[in-house]
Amino acid sequence: GSVVGADGQPPASLELFVLTDQGRIDASYSGGSYRLDGVPNGRQRLQVQGPSVAAATFEIDLPAGVEQQRDIVLQRGVRRPFTLEAPAAAGRTLSLALRVPGRDQQWLGEGQRQGDGAVSFTAWLAPGEYEAIAYGQNGFVARVPVVFGEGYDRPVVLRLLQR
Repeated sequence: GSVVGADGQPPASLELFVLTDQGRIDASYSGGSYRLDGVPNGRQRLQVQGPSVAAATFEIDLPAGVEQQRDIVLQRGVRRPFTLEAPAAAGRTLSLALRVPGRDQQWLGEGQRQGDGAVSFTAWLAPGEYEAIAYGQNGFVARVPVVFGEGYDRPVVLRLLQR
């Protein structure tokens, strides 16, 4: 399929992926065109996120043996930086999910850290109220409400605690 931003132009860089029970399947993306290979048949969720565009999730239904094209128009996003802090016991990989409360994630990031250092992310979403959920290993988690919008550009710091 093809992807354009609110200005009608293809975003310079994007992450497009499907999460399945077996893991994440990344799409190839170049110059406004994307392609997903190896996605299981049936109903799936296509996640799209990147700089300057509001992250979006699309339901896709993939029948067996049929190639589909899905063109996407993304809205302008609002930038918000995040920092995840956790003790070494939380592991090297820390994840951040952003969602409208009570709904599936709209933005997802995963980062590796050195020692017990912090992991930083920058998310772009449509203006609104969201829930940020940070995860580590061994039951370490943090949750905090967060607003994306004009005047809400200060970094959000989440300190993961063991639950």
